[in-house]
Amino acid sequence: MASFCKYHPSQAAHFVCERCDTHLCPECVSLREHKLYNTIKTAHFCPICNIPLQSLGVGHLIAPFWTRLPQFFLYPFKGHALFLIIAMAAVGIFLGNSILFLLFSTVILIKYSYAALTSTAQGRLSPPELGGEMINADISPAFKQLGLIAINAFLFFWIAQSLGQAPALIFLLLAVLGIPAMIMILACSNSVLKAINPLVFVPVIWRVGWPYLLMYFFLILLYGAPSALAYYLFKLLPDFLARFLTMAGQQYYTIMCYNLMGYVLLQYHEVLGYQVNYEDFVSQLPVTKKGCAANNDKPLTEVDILIKEGKFDEALAALQRELQQNSQDKELAGRYYKLLKAGGKQQELINFAPDYLKILLAANDKKTIRQVYKECLKLNGKLPLPAEALYHIAATLNKEGDPQSSLAAYLRITKEHPKHELLPDSYFHIAKLLNERLGKPEQAREILTVLIRKFTNHDIGRAAKAYTEGL
Repeated sequence: MASFCKYHPSQAAHFVCERCDTHLCPECVSLREHKLYNTIKTAHFCPICNIPLQSLGVGHLIAPFWTRLPQFFLYPFKGHALFLIIAMAAVGIFLGNSILFLLFSTVILIKYSYAALTSTAQGRLSPPELGGEMINADISPAFKQLGLIAINAFLFFWIAQSLGQAPALIFLLLAVLGIPAMIMILACSNSVLKAINPLVFVPVIWRVGWPYLLMYFFLILLYGAPSALAYYLFKLLPDFLARFLTMAGQQYYTIMCYNLMGYVLLQYHEVLGYQVNYEDFVSQLPVTKKGCAANNDKPLTEVDILIKEGKFDEALAALQRELQQNSQDKELAGRYYKLLKAGGKQQELINFAPDYLKILLAANDKKTIRQVYKECLKLNGKLPLPAEALYHIAATLNKEGDPQSSLAAYLRITKEHPKHELLPDSYFHIAKLLNERLGKPEQAREILTVLIRKFTNHDIGRAAKAYTEGL
């Protein structure tokens, strides 16, 4: 039964924590990379318990086969599958009576269909390509499948001769019912002996349960479809066209049957002991705007989870670790600042404020600069900041329509950094604020007079002189 992420109820869960029994989607897990035999591997950890997660399996993430029957009918019409069907049917019109062609076409069809089965079972839902890799692949699976049918036929006749018709019919019913399971076991194990062993394929049917019988019902319908199609085609169409469509129909339904069996194998791969690579499967999933977040959003999601679970200190620690690796990330820094403020951790907030303001200044986030600076001053009037930061904060406050706070910031430079090279510029801006924004031209004139006297040959002295003349 499908389950959903605890924190994103519309998203299917990919993992479960065996300790806290929390189901999580990929957006909510904590990723850790480690090196194994010179290969970088990614491990998935529970953000709450900090232990490795258990994968729920690929079959948990896909739609049940009975809900996607139209896709099975469309499968042979895609890509190289359609090309193979048309090519083999076209050649079959001219060579259809040749024994060699019949043998060759049967082997090619079974080989391609088997490739479609194994490809689908690995989560690749488009037909395999007719490239060199497929052509040069081991041909033995095709002959092994033919061998399955031959062995079952031989056993049927042997039982009929040795034990009579009734046991033979019972065997035939069991064998026919088990053929799909045998083919899937052959795909898993590549062993004919395992595939025909009732102790192997009967438990497989039992473990899959009623969905196996439903699949078998569809396969029976598909198996009989080519004969029904041929009956009407030869009545209604010219002989050559009817032959072409009949052969194309046989190949079409064969490929569809194997695609269906491959999908059932994918859906129940854990029950059947078939290995599907989770990372390869997930990499093929379509990316949607409402899907799981990108990896660079993961720290924020982990923090959300920890907060929801009441683990406030762990959330702060997680953000702090991430900030050590991404020290200029404004979003991470903003989240860390807000958590410190929400948790009432005033000293940590004051300690972090200079770094956060530096990030905000680099991002030119004027509104947030004003908010953070004033909040921190309210908590601690002696918020230590370098002269450069104070100078830019003062300019930002002035642009944000807060001349009083801007003046206070410039004055802090004159008191806390009296020998800094920005001191003359700070005094000049103080004079301008007093004259232009605060309606105190006389105080402005006094400051400008001092600047002109002390910095006669300096650019700021000449600027002060020119500004004074305009008062």
